[in-house]
Amino acid sequence: MELRSVLTWLLVASACSCAAPRWSGDAPSGLPAGAEVRSLSGEALYPPPLADDVREKRERALAEAERALDEHRGDPLRWVAVGRRLASLGRYRDAVHVYGRAIGRFGDEVHLLRHRGHRWITLRQPTLAAAELERAAELARDLPDEPEPGVDAVVDSEGRVVVTDTLKQNIYYHLALAQYLLGDYARSLGNWRECMRWSTNPDTQCAAAHWQAMTLAKLGRFEEIAKLVEPITADLPVVEYHAYHRLCLMYKGELEPERVLASVAAPESNGGATAVDFATLGYGVANWLACHGETERARAIFERVAAVENWAAFGRIASEYELAR
Repeated sequence: MELRSVLTWLLVASACSCAAPRWSGDAPSGLPAGAEVRSLSGEALYPPPLADDVREKRERALAEAERALDEHRGDPLRWVAVGRRLASLGRYRDAVHVYGRAIGRFGDEVHLLRHRGHRWITLRQPTLAAAELERAAELARDLPDEPEPGVDAVVDSEGRVVVTDTLKQNIYYHLALAQYLLGDYARSLGNWRECMRWSTNPDTQCAAAHWQAMTLAKLGRFEEIAKLVEPITADLPVVEYHAYHRLCLMYKGELEPERVLASVAAPESNGGATAVDFATLGYGVANWLACHGETERARAIFERVAAVENWAAFGRIASEYELAR
């Protein structure tokens, strides 16, 4: 996708002030009907299939978010909610369009920029993502942090709803990831560390530690990785980000790469959690091998991960960038 086409799309989305909640913006030229974006290898990517019951539930949640927006159009968070619900259905371009309309209405607003930055990553536009997330970080600097619940509730082993993420943690997480995809490892490392500063539970600490380790490995700074993951133990009470936890144990030398990969089978056509876990673990293992000189083994895994059907998974996106370098 050419940068000029994307910028035109962004301006159209931001300028649109239609009153009716019709979320479809203009698609970039050359994209087949129904496709969201092209992979870095040129494959047209369509919304991943969802089970009927899952789709029905998410469509209902979108309708509820749209009704709430109709009643409170002056609240940026209502626009965020609609964008997130669209994204949960694989309608990432529509989500970007909604955020653009809201930014056209409210100007730079931290929540809108944070979420549109995330979806620019999904749409393989890390340069746009980095610019917007840098602005979000500036806006958030003097604000108190706040919880950021997922669109689907996360429940721990005792049946309690748990919120692991926060606004600032997510801003720096996605900013650092965009810079990582761009190969700007020095700046990425600084923002992974800032992400860790706002990570206050085992889940987000494992996530930030994993990506820091990946970045340090790119820079050949393996002694720092050992110190980084030292506090992460096998009995850490992780609720959601188990894949990141396992990868951190691999960096400690407590798990072999083969064992980490064997913990989740590569799905042939599975768009659910297993596909995301395989993408996460596969990318982490492959990058670890590549940074230790095992390039052929690493490339074979990158290729498997880059074929995962859930193409919004960060592990798949990062694998595409590895293969394109």
